[in-house]
Amino acid sequence: MPERILPVTIALPIRTLHNALQDLKTTVDARASLEDVQTVIDRARRAAEDFERVVPAVEELMRSQGLTRHFAWALKMVKSNRYPDQDADDLLNQDLPALLKRIAPVIPEPDRADALRQALTELEGPQIDFKEDIPPTIRDLAEVFASFGPIGGSVYLGVNNAARIAGLSLSSTEQVDKFELRVRGIADKVDPPVPVHVNWFGVGHAIVAEVRIEPSGEPIHYVEYRPYLRDGSRSRPARPSEVIRAIRNHDRRSQFIADPSTPDFESLLGLLHGEISRNLKLTGRSAGHLEREHLDEVVRRAERTGRLSAGSDLLDSLYVLRQKVQDQDSLKDYPSPTIENQYRQSFQPAAERALTEIEGFLE
Repeated sequence: MPERILPVTIALPIRTLHNALQDLKTTVDARASLEDVQTVIDRARRAAEDFERVVPAVEELMRSQGLTRHFAWALKMVKSNRYPDQDADDLLNQDLPALLKRIAPVIPEPDRADALRQALTELEGPQIDFKEDIPPTIRDLAEVFASFGPIGGSVYLGVNNAARIAGLSLSSTEQVDKFELRVRGIADKVDPPVPVHVNWFGVGHAIVAEVRIEPSGEPIHYVEYRPYLRDGSRSRPARPSEVIRAIRNHDRRSQFIADPSTPDFESLLGLLHGEISRNLKLTGRSAGHLEREHLDEVVRRAERTGRLSAGSDLLDSLYVLRQKVQDQDSLKDYPSPTIENQYRQSFQPAAERALTEIEGFLE
């Protein structure tokens, strides 16, 4: 897990400098002509100067960490017809890492940096998808966006399927802007449209983008007239019966929210408590399959009105329970008794915890 995540405006010149130093070491190791080595040194020095303009006081840090000194020594050795082997190695493997370690604590992290950290501790799932880059077939990415539409989710570009940072091949703000426009163009293929927010991160000298799909309020989304849903860690076409169920559930939820007789927050919690209690008494295939209507509305109203503070035990227990209920959707196509039993065993403690927290809140 990355200790420090940097804004992309800082990460881009770091990446450029890293690449320039890597080129310098490669050129020296290959024993290229000294004229070529001097050209690469000059390019690396320009990258360092660009870095100085972005990060305040970095010039002084570069001197103290040895970057400036090693640049000068490398150039001096080239002019005396020698290869700067040690300086090239030190610049890449010691000076730059030491500099980053010094500056990282004083640079504010970008928004949603903690969300990236959390995602890197998990596998792909109902609301998380990893891709090393935009897929060659861009429709594949549009399908993920469509499947996230009803419930929301994040696609992390520059992260592989093992949740390891791979980084995007971007080295300038112009390239970042073009990349984001391309992502938004892919999102435009989804109908109805999905709300898209792109967040950028620098992890070391790697660039990562989070494409955040906010819940759309729509029951289903299409790509080229084909409906899609999220099934565990994959996005797939929805069957006609699943489209009908999604629309019916959406209509019931909308009617519930619009009804003037909708209960207040405490009464709604009481209704949810009763539904959870009844479900825990069920056996067989019905056990653990809780209707999401009241649960979703309790969480939505808590977030919207601030009735529960972020990080509260009750809100956290409801988030966990909602995730378990979402997981049940991915089991409907796999009617295995073993899988069903495993799900019920994980659902029960989450439900019991939510009951305890609701009771404590209503006392």
